[in-house]
Amino acid sequence: MILFFQPTLKFNHSRMPGAMGTPPRFMILSLVLIALFDIRQIVAVTQPEFPEFSTPSRITLSGNRGYRDVLIAIGDTVPEDDDLIEEIMEVFTEFSKFLHPATNVYGNGVFFEEVSILIPSDWSDDPRYVSRTWETFEASDVRVDNPPANALSNRNQPSTNKATSCGAPGLFIHLTPDYITDDAAARPYGDRSRTLTHEWGHFRWGVFDEYPLPGDDHFYATPMGTYEATRCVSAITGTNRNPDGSQCSLDPISRQPDEDCRFIDDRRSETYEASLMYKQFLPEMRTFCDSEEVTGFRPSTTHNALAPNQQNIQCASRSIWEVMRNHSDFPSTVPTDSLPPIGALPQVNVVPNFRLVKPRRSRDPIVLILDTSGSMGAQQRLHVLRQASFNLITHVLHEDQLFAVVTFNHMTRVAIDLAVAGQDRRRLVDALPKGATGGTTIGGGILEGVDVLKRNLPDSYSGAQMILLTDGEETVVQPFIRNVSDSELAGITVHTIAIGPDATSELEGVATRTGGRTFEHSDRSAALFNIFTQVAIRDVSDVITIISSPFNIQNFRRQFSPGALSGDTITILIGLPLGFLSNTSVSVIKPNGDVIGKNSQPAMTDRFEEIPDFELIQIYTDVMPGVWEISVEFTLADSQNLTGTMHVETTRRQSSGGKAPTSGVNGVAPAALPIGIDARWGLPTIDPCQIQTVQVTVSQGYTPVSEANVEVLVSRPNTTDPKVTLEVYDDGLGADVRKDDGVYTAFFTDFKGEGRYNMEVSVTGKEGVTKLMNDNRVGGGPSAPDPEYIDDDSKQPSNQFTGAFNRFIGGSSFTCTNAELCSGDKDIYPPYRITDLRITLKENMTAELTFTATGDDLDRGTASRYEIRVAKNITDLVKRFDSTQVVGITDSAPPFVSVGDLDAPQPSRQPERFEVKLPDEVGEFSYIFGIVAVDDGGRRSRPSNFASVTANPVGPSLVLLIILIIIAILIICLILVLAICLYRRRTKSEGDKDTESTHHLPNYEHGNSQVKNGVIIEDPNANNREINEAIDYNYPFVSVNPSTGPAVTSDYADKFAGGVPVNHYALQDARKVYVAPSEIAESIQGMRNPVFNIDDLATPPDHPTPRRPIAEQSPSGLDDDKEDYENVNAARNRHVMNMMRGGPTGPILPPKIMHEEDNTPKAPIRAPRPAARPRTAGPSTGPRSAPGESDDEHDYDEPPPTRISQQPTQDDSDSDSDKNDYEPVLDPNLMPLGLA
Repeated sequence: MILFFQPTLKFNHSRMPGAMGTPPRFMILSLVLIALFDIRQIVAVTQPEFPEFSTPSRITLSGNRGYRDVLIAIGDTVPEDDDLIEEIMEVFTEFSKFLHPATNVYGNGVFFEEVSILIPSDWSDDPRYVSRTWETFEASDVRVDNPPANALSNRNQPSTNKATSCGAPGLFIHLTPDYITDDAAARPYGDRSRTLTHEWGHFRWGVFDEYPLPGDDHFYATPMGTYEATRCVSAITGTNRNPDGSQCSLDPISRQPDEDCRFIDDRRSETYEASLMYKQFLPEMRTFCDSEEVTGFRPSTTHNALAPNQQNIQCASRSIWEVMRNHSDFPSTVPTDSLPPIGALPQVNVVPNFRLVKPRRSRDPIVLILDTSGSMGAQQRLHVLRQASFNLITHVLHEDQLFAVVTFNHMTRVAIDLAVAGQDRRRLVDALPKGATGGTTIGGGILEGVDVLKRNLPDSYSGAQMILLTDGEETVVQPFIRNVSDSELAGITVHTIAIGPDATSELEGVATRTGGRTFEHSDRSAALFNIFTQVAIRDVSDVITIISSPFNIQNFRRQFSPGALSGDTITILIGLPLGFLSNTSVSVIKPNGDVIGKNSQPAMTDRFEEIPDFELIQIYTDVMPGVWEISVEFTLADSQNLTGTMHVETTRRQSSGGKAPTSGVNGVAPAALPIGIDARWGLPTIDPCQIQTVQVTVSQGYTPVSEANVEVLVSRPNTTDPKVTLEVYDDGLGADVRKDDGVYTAFFTDFKGEGRYNMEVSVTGKEGVTKLMNDNRVGGGPSAPDPEYIDDDSKQPSNQFTGAFNRFIGGSSFTCTNAELCSGDKDIYPPYRITDLRITLKENMTAELTFTATGDDLDRGTASRYEIRVAKNITDLVKRFDSTQVVGITDSAPPFVSVGDLDAPQPSRQPERFEVKLPDEVGEFSYIFGIVAVDDGGRRSRPSNFASVTANPVGPSLVLLIILIIIAILIICLILVLAICLYRRRTKSEGDKDTESTHHLPNYEHGNSQVKNGVIIEDPNANNREINEAIDYNYPFVSVNPSTGPAVTSDYADKFAGGVPVNHYALQDARKVYVAPSEIAESIQGMRNPVFNIDDLATPPDHPTPRRPIAEQSPSGLDDDKEDYENVNAARNRHVMNMMRGGPTGPILPPKIMHEEDNTPKAPIRAPRPAARPRTAGPSTGPRSAPGESDDEHDYDEPPPTRISQQPTQDDSDSDSDKNDYEPVLDPNLMPLGLA
């Protein structure tokens, strides 16, 4: 029992000295005084911890703990396959055998006792099949149906539509036929029995996955201060790896693994037995986890309460078994002193009994039971009823649908007996009531409908549906509704529609008893059109309501978009008040610009029709994506107080066999799937001590639609009150459980009196925003895929945009029963718990807390303040939250909030961020945080999910030390590199000095080319980048300008002899130059004096970016020959390097220069000894000359000193060094190619 009150004082005991979770004495005294002097404001309300939900499941548990009335339904378009039925029975038999020991941990195992399998109506008859009674595809617990249309890699993944809160059941389990029959399709999810137990946990007991889902944290800080993988139980061993198999990197401060890191489970481990809600494919999974108090700290089954998985987030860190023990399937108390061993089996037969049921016909018979009492004449109720019934009969019912109409006031009447809709539509329309008078006998109308079914279908009316519509209380003596027994309604489903606020509350009772749905149609509403469609068409995708809304009788225009995924034909109905048809003009503009109207020229597929008996205008045409516009104009001036209805729907064409194709929810081809919606309340009847929830599902078959705009309008019992607009979300926060699962959810708290509340839902798809989530399932709840078979990185098809569309659904209602609490005068709802708390460790022992703001009343409004608590033990927070340490709001002593204001929460669903300064104490532990929100009445939310941060980080001083060490290492490396460079440069300079006298060749210039060290270099004014590129690539020579031709030979010889100096320009430091002579490769290796034609040049074959094409560099047209180039390199490696230009007869020697006076030879310049090779060291960083030398004195490339010392010297042939002698100097280790 929780006492909610409205105090006039506001306390924030986190501000009070010594606040550690125990309220000060004066606070307790104040509360007592408030209670004594304002006792009227105290409301005793016992609220459940989590919202409750009702589902259509009829499962019961027998005395020997066997499930009965379990329904497995096969989708209508699944191909007929007798083997599939046999495989279903085999799979669920093995499932039952596994489920019992898995749940028999405490001696209360469950199993399947009776299972019904619903066979599609168009499958062949079989003697084993019996007629179905209540069994329908919509009421099934397990659906064996085709996979989602756009699924690829995970198309056979088992999943459960579980968009409900902790402990609340799901809607159904979805399995594909291939999963049942094909071992290869099932293998990626592990043993089928384990997988189905995993899904049964979602569906039956309302528990969640314990492995990280997309968006969840894969690692968390443990109480020991280390980071562990998110899993349950902790005894599961494995390794952390990146997707590419490499080791994970860690955050430099917190040591948390990076976001790409994943935990790889060790399949050979035998250290665990739980939990089946983790990765069910692991071979040792046998049961579910439980709290350490129950398991006796047995690691193999003990729950991991701190792991940030969905089970802990949604269920407040409760273990699977703690949630299950609150379910009616299991006792509420468990002995902890004598636990049986896991898997202990009692003496019970766990093999199920299977029952094969099949509809007698493809369509269930429908009986429409209409109230024609006097009150139905008010507010044009009967008129609107006739218009909606006309649409039902003429547009909605399938050709082979059996349909009857029964009316009642103080008497009952069969307006028309069972007829086939496709054959008797006109007769059915004519049978609709035209007047309203008399009293009301609702029970009599129901029994008259039963008699119609028994009389026409004495042996096969099971599965029939009744649509009961009334606006008042029963005013005639028996039979009343309560007098109609369950036996008389056996096999019949009754759906009820209340017209207006005065309809009897008994309607909900008969609908609940028979498994039907309850609706309300408000006056001045168009919802009745859609309500008829919802109850008459099992497959909601056959007829899609685009818009359905009232309008005032005045000129207006309305636009809508059916969307690309909507159907084949479109019907537009304009319902007018009595007498207005002749004064109304309606036209429709199609997306292509065509106009459909009374006086327009219609296209071949267009129809415009006025129905005077019903004051209806109807327009038919083919569906066309895009924006449509309806224009309505009136000629009467005083019609503003009257209301008309506008209804637009699309229909899929029926197949030749008379059976409309069914949706993806029931096995249809992808191309035929429209986008549909469904809406339901969490509970059909509610006392506000409970929490009411509304859920709107937007999907294409099993594929959810996200980012749609969903608006819910709620009508309340007092008709003078305006409708309440609810904002519903699919963001995984507050009332919504899973993000992007296509289920949009909200809490309802705006009560305004006892009675019936109904909703109308409009959904709008936004162009470029709304998406089909092809990698998700409606309601979530998938089984974990085994990465050995399905790669974690394998992606589903990209989510695709839906385009613009409109959808409408309406009428679903619930009843509020507590007069005091339903009044809305009491503020009874606390803030809802926060479920997305996350923590990041920053520098200086500061924790950053982020989450999304909750509200004042559940998840609506703005809370008054937050309270943050911290502990080192998760058990303290889970069991004794209010006794743990409060995080302060001053900087007196850590922990305290250093950034953010706890007394100024943001509005609901806005982001929140706080920084908490932690104590300087570090060690092998973690700080674990939780938050509660408090509203203006002092009502506190349940504690949030818990998040932890290590107190054993890499401290700032250590980080700084590591940085300094790295910097020091870099400086040492830099010094070593500089020292090596200086040493090499000094060694080179000394070598230059040693060989100056014998290794000197002047530089010469010829036209636009220059000669450097015996090699002609390209135009010195050319782009130096190209020269440097050649140098960087370590090529032997730089190409010469070939345009000079043979004339270079003589000029070169003259200038060589004349000693003309050359201008070095920017090339004076060049060390390496390149050339690739294609024609002389063999000559270089085989001839003593090979011919070298300087014009025969080519770009080296591996040069990445030739300066210009080969044809430009080699006028002789030589190709880029890699083999020749390799031969040249081989020759170079044998020190055949510094090649001089030669002619066909050998090397060209400088001619003798004669004196002009006496024509005697001048003393020739002694030729230097040739260098062994150009330098092969790296490019120089400075001038080639040593200090004190000019470039002219030292510009000939010599070999390294080690090679010079090995070169043999050869003196002149005569000892006097006669200047008239000219002797080539040959190195026996070299192949002479130039002057010697």
